[in-house]
This record gives sequence, C-alpha cells and structure tokens, in this order.
Amino acid sequence: MAVTASCTSSFDDSGLPGGFPWAFALAVLLVGSVEMVFRHAAPTSVIPYALGEAEYHAIAGYIDALGPADVAFIGSSRTREAIVAPQVRSRCEQELHTTVTVANYSCGGARADECDAIVKYALKKGTPRMILYGVAPRQLQGKFAYQERIALLWDLGDWWSEYRQDVDHVGDLLPIVIRNEIGRYYRTLKYRRKASTWFTTRLDTVTMLNDPAHVLTNLFRQGAGPCPVRGEITRWHRWRTRRLSSRPFSEDKIRQFVDRFVLEDRQYRIEPQRVEHMEAMMRRGREAGTKLVFFELPHPDIFTKHLPPDSQRSFLSKMHELADAGGAAFVTLDDLGLEFTPADFAEFAHLHYDGAGRLTAALVDRVILPHLRQPTRHASATR
Repeated sequence: MAVTASCTSSFDDSGLPGGFPWAFALAVLLVGSVEMVFRHAAPTSVIPYALGEAEYHAIAGYIDALGPADVAFIGSSRTREAIVAPQVRSRCEQELHTTVTVANYSCGGARADECDAIVKYALKKGTPRMILYGVAPRQLQGKFAYQERIALLWDLGDWWSEYRQDVDHVGDLLPIVIRNEIGRYYRTLKYRRKASTWFTTRLDTVTMLNDPAHVLTNLFRQGAGPCPVRGEITRWHRWRTRRLSSRPFSEDKIRQFVDRFVLEDRQYRIEPQRVEHMEAMMRRGREAGTKLVFFELPHPDIFTKHLPPDSQRSFLSKMHELADAGGAAFVTLDDLGLEFTPADFAEFAHLHYDGAGRLTAALVDRVILPHLRQPTRHASATR
C-alpha cells in the first residue's frame, strides 16, 4: 500500500519562513545603522557636550578620537571661563608658523581629584606638550570622596587599582567602568547621551537668551553650540556683555556661596587626599615629559573679603611648596603682571570674555610661547 506523506508549507509568499522574526531583524538593522553613523561621522557631530557630567563624556570622546591637544587646560568652571582657547591657538600658530591644537578640558566643580583623572586619561592616549591647570583655594579643599564623574574616565585597570585601596566606596562604580569598556567597541553606547545633550543645550540657550517668544526657532536654528573641549569659546563667552560691575550681587548671596563651596565650618582646610592627587598629577606629567603649569585664578575683592584672612596666603604657599617639590611651575597673577577689577568678571566667580582674554594673552606671552619655542622631547600625538 502506498503511503502518501503530506506536509504543510511553512513559507509565506515572500519565500521566507513564516515565523521569521521580522521585528528582531528590523531592530538589528536599526541598531547597526546607528552604530555605523557613530563610527563614520565627524566627532563634532556625534560626541555629546553639555555642562555637568556630559563634560567628562566629551573629554573622553575627543581625546579618544583626536588624541590630547598640544596645549590643554584643566580645572573647574573657573578655568573653563578664564581661557579663550581660539585666542591661544591663533597666537601660537601665528608666532610658531605651525599647527597647534588647543583644548579646554575643565569641568564644572572639578577639583584636584577630577583633574588628576583627566590628566591620567590624556597621558594614556598621547603626550600633550603642555597642561595648564587654573587653581584657586577650592581645588585643595573639601572632604574627598570617589565620584561617578571620575569613574567615567577609568578603565578596568584603574578601577582595580582603586578598589584594592577602598573596597567600600569603589565597588559601586564597577558598572560605570564596564560601560566604559563596552563603549570602546560599541559607539552607540559611548555616545548615547548625544540626543539628550542636543536638546538640553538648546533649552539652556533659550533660557540664557530669555526669549520665550522664539523658543522653537531657537531650539532648531541654533548650531551645535561652542565646545571648549574641542578648542572653541564657551557658551558664556558667546554673550560678551555680562559684567559684574553692572550686575551687583548681594553680600548674603556671596557669603552663602563661599560658605557652601569654599569653606568648611567657616574655615579653609586643605584636604590631604586632594594634595596627594596634585602630587600624583605632577609625577605623571614629569614621567611623560609633559610640561605642567599651575596658574592662579583671579577673584574679585567682593569675593575674597568673605574668605578667612589667611586662606589665600595659605593656599598660595601650599601651591608654591607642591610645585617646587613636584618639578612643576606655579605662576601667580603677580608673575603675569595682572590685576583684575569687577569690570573683568561676569559675576563673583567667573571672568567674562574680555577678562578671560586678558588672562589668556598674558599666559600665552609669558608661559605658553616660551615653552613651545623650546625643542620638543616627544613628538605630538597623531591627530
């Protein structure tokens, strides 16, 4: 007896299996397309930059993509707003007749520990000719604690080294470091904050312009915005008319700022662990052959009068001591021949564009150009 085998076709009209996971395939295609865009687009269009944590993402992204700049600035927002990076680049290239890359790796609120992490990251990727660190009393002040922002610049080796010294506080930072490691190969993860920073930067611009009637116009017409990490002016410098002398602040507000961000129980205390990070930073620069220069940042008198009488003197004395012991240079405002008045400040902590231009010009003429004219011990990193 003949046996007839019957089977039901499992193929649809397209010739593919009916159970083919179309949604999964579409998702893979979409993710792959985004990854290709991130891999082949210009760094300026895919690396996120905004104030806050995104500054650290931008520093890592630009250093990974371009290598560290020949002349790099580090510090807090006070250094970020104290330097006009395009002015440094144009003056150096004009005088030296060669390309000089300049970047400002300063981040809001950064102190010695965060700055040490930035220097360490940059020196892993290349050898800047100069690193200039703008310093003020707060750089050495405040209780030390490991922070997520520092971990954004760690690899697994960094994490393990710190973990062995402080298991309780460093263990929780491992997920951040794992994301860093995956991001080295998966750019979609590395640049995942691009969309949110694009939007928040434009919202900040609208707020700064105080122009709610044209919110949508400003949101979508504004360019990518200036990025000091890639050697451009800061967003605040775009509006050059902000002047402390015409925008007075109350004594109470200044006192509250000093009490909250500079002093501890109304006293200026130097934190030993921040000093250790300063020392480690100088050691790294010395071993790499990178010139490290600390330079004093100015304060308006309305700010300094709320500090304890000896705090500025203690800070300057400590910086001279550290620089001498570590083989670095410490340049004071007196060394630069500069005096600042309230007319140079946007408010009681940050210089405005013209004030920053004065400090920048003095640093270029008296510190940066004399060093760059010397023969280099190391070739610049490939850009």
